[in-house]
Amino acid sequence: MPSASVGRRRLLFKAEFLNVTLLAQTEMQAMTEVTMHIPESAFSVLHAAPGEFAKEMRIAAAVKWYELGRISQGRAAEIAGLTRARFIDALTTYQVTPFQYTAEELVKELADAD
Repeated sequence: MPSASVGRRRLLFKAEFLNVTLLAQTEMQAMTEVTMHIPESAFSVLHAAPGEFAKEMRIAAAVKWYELGRISQGRAAEIAGLTRARFIDALTTYQVTPFQYTAEELVKELADAD
């Protein structure tokens, strides 16, 4: 049986997560809530409160999916809950280029420009 402290943390996490979701809903389309079970040690390792952790996780996932070419920059910004300009700033923070060109594509683009 969980202690009162653990139960209180779960409620706090849910309240903070819902707050993040509600803020994002005012800027974007309707959202689906996803519940995840995260070890409490993750919060202390990353020095983040549960709400901050959830927001950072959304940004990190969006950056990675963008880096892999699975989603566009605009969709990634939407998933991250950021404006496109702020998402580009996040890409810089994660050391991911905002350009999705391979070396071959860039050479072809430059050759076609002549």
